[in-house]
Amino acid sequence: MRLRLLIAWLVAGACLAAPAAARIPKLAADARVRSVTFRFIGHHELKPADFEPVIVTSAPSTLDRITEAVSWIPFVPDPHPHPFSPVVLQQDLERVRRTLAREGFLSASADYEVDVAENRRDVKVTFIVREGEPTRIRSLALAGSARADTIAMPDTTALPDSLARTCATAWRGILRGVGERPSTERLEAARKALSDALGNDGYPAPRLAAATTVDSSRNEVDIVWIVTSGPRVRLAEVSAEGVKSVPEATAVRQLGLEPGVWYSRRDFEQSRMLLQSVPLFQRSNVVLVPPASPDSGAAVRAVIQETSARLTNLEVGYVTDGAGITSQARWTHPNLTGGARSFDAIGLVQTGWWATGEPDQLLRATFTLTQPYVGSPRYSLNGGPSIERRDGRVDRSVSTSLTATLVYRINALQSAALRYDWTYRQLQELKIPGLISAAVDSLAEIPGLTNALIDSLKQPDRIPQLVFFTSLGHLDDIARPRHGLVFKPNLAVTVPPSWGTVNFGKADAQLTMFAPMPGPENALMLRGTAGAVWPFGASVPGPGLGPAVEWYRLRDQVLKAGGATDVRGYASELLGPKYPVIDEQVNGTDTVLTSSTYAPIGGLRRVTATAELRIAIPRFGRSIFGHLFTDAGRVWTTDERFRLNGLIAPDEERMFYTWGGGVGYYTPVGAIRFDLGYKLNPSTYDLRRPDEVLRAVAAGLPASAAPVHESQRYAFHFSLGLFF
Repeated sequence: MRLRLLIAWLVAGACLAAPAAARIPKLAADARVRSVTFRFIGHHELKPADFEPVIVTSAPSTLDRITEAVSWIPFVPDPHPHPFSPVVLQQDLERVRRTLAREGFLSASADYEVDVAENRRDVKVTFIVREGEPTRIRSLALAGSARADTIAMPDTTALPDSLARTCATAWRGILRGVGERPSTERLEAARKALSDALGNDGYPAPRLAAATTVDSSRNEVDIVWIVTSGPRVRLAEVSAEGVKSVPEATAVRQLGLEPGVWYSRRDFEQSRMLLQSVPLFQRSNVVLVPPASPDSGAAVRAVIQETSARLTNLEVGYVTDGAGITSQARWTHPNLTGGARSFDAIGLVQTGWWATGEPDQLLRATFTLTQPYVGSPRYSLNGGPSIERRDGRVDRSVSTSLTATLVYRINALQSAALRYDWTYRQLQELKIPGLISAAVDSLAEIPGLTNALIDSLKQPDRIPQLVFFTSLGHLDDIARPRHGLVFKPNLAVTVPPSWGTVNFGKADAQLTMFAPMPGPENALMLRGTAGAVWPFGASVPGPGLGPAVEWYRLRDQVLKAGGATDVRGYASELLGPKYPVIDEQVNGTDTVLTSSTYAPIGGLRRVTATAELRIAIPRFGRSIFGHLFTDAGRVWTTDERFRLNGLIAPDEERMFYTWGGGVGYYTPVGAIRFDLGYKLNPSTYDLRRPDEVLRAVAAGLPASAAPVHESQRYAFHFSLGLFF
């Protein structure tokens, strides 16, 4: 567990190489720090962020300066003080030197400079660092310990074969460090890898230490990892305490641990996750009771404080595109019918207030009963009804659904689900008869959309579908990822086809990768999506009929792009095929046609791609970040049976490119983001306002005759979350 020999050797070397402290001029009694910076001399591997955690001397951030400027306003708190102390600065210098030593720089030197303003009150501190040649790892070896409390080389023995086999996989990864710098991060990663390997093979309390031999003439070090495994133990008993409303066995089985098996750190940690996934047991902990004697096993005990019925979630948010101000509330009863079966009532209100585009209003109520432990603690089954009323750009409708979902929990943040739902939807008002054609040379109705067909849309839709979705991969930090890979597939098909008026198969997938960039918080995100829809059966247009009616029935399944979560140069869903929405106003005997927005048509195929550089903003702290991005996307249809000829402009189905930037602020519930996107190759509609397009086409002119507005190239988004 300890790295004392290595650290002591490195610290001693650094202290020998340290120069004398710089002289500090005479200062005012209330001297304050205005800035703290680092100046590196020569090549360097470390960054200022590597030293910031150990330095006490601090300077005001940009937010502190803003607070200081407005602190005269009532209820605005005074800024946090940043006093200057020569004693603390000298201690910081020593901590900088020790950090250099711990990071493997034996010949490093460090000093500081103090720049004092004329008022003798404002102080600027600069740490001057010369790393020199780093120490490199020459060799790595594993050894056992002859005594349980030793870290000394003379007391080591050869590692037993059984332990060598246990550590083999981890050791192969550690050996890649030969020739590298023995940094704190590298040594800690090696210690953790060995500790996890032993912990997952029955050793609950292994001890590890690194013993070093230094070749100062060659600036190299030999490291021997000394392993004290401790006893290997089996689980003797699994129990739970604090359970009142269900039998103890209900909680014990949710742990997924069986007496008699070897202890595994991985399984032990997962047992806590599985127990806390049940709402009744969310306030719980799992502890390991060491064996009383070498011959007895360890006991696992779940300590539970049962939860009660309560409001578990209340959210209020704002989305610029369509949804506007949105609110959601969840009420949970953790044990409604006994057996730790939980009941959730969820209400969602999407007002459309202050939306930048056409308001999309939604009211939904969902009721779900969840059965934990379906043959295994990793499986759960939930189901229930929901009812929804929507008043959007295309229609006003009411729908009811019945849903059943089988969930497999992979870990605390990942799961896979197989869902079957049956939806009954009744159209109340159709908002598309007044569409104008997107063809540039005429004003026409949607091909094949007759009054009889419009009336047929008022017949209820029945949509039975089987859906599979999951999230696979790993991120180093779910809130602020810097490296990792996440894959999210989503598959759906209507089964059985005879039960529904809409038939389709659908596949959609997203792959996101993060890679660290120079700097403590900087990262590159690469994201790509691809999707396709295959209508069949009842959703295929009949002989001699156009695709408009079936396309409308598929409106929730066709693919769209654009918005805060993919191609940010466009408003929500408005990349690719779209049309101006026509409003008819009757004044006496005259009918006046107006249009204030575009509505998406979508397509049966979609691809999008994103490259985003996330950058820390100096002096603003870790909570504020900036990002630069370039996005691309295409939405199109390859199936000729569904070609809406005359409605989709010729240049709407190509690939579109955007770029832009923004800032974000990390909060405990996600990141608040402000994005500004810019269209690089807009379509005819993208630079023209819908009302002016309408007037041009009504006058017998092509849509391209409408005035061009370069401001239409820009799209602003305000959103919550990191989208990956």
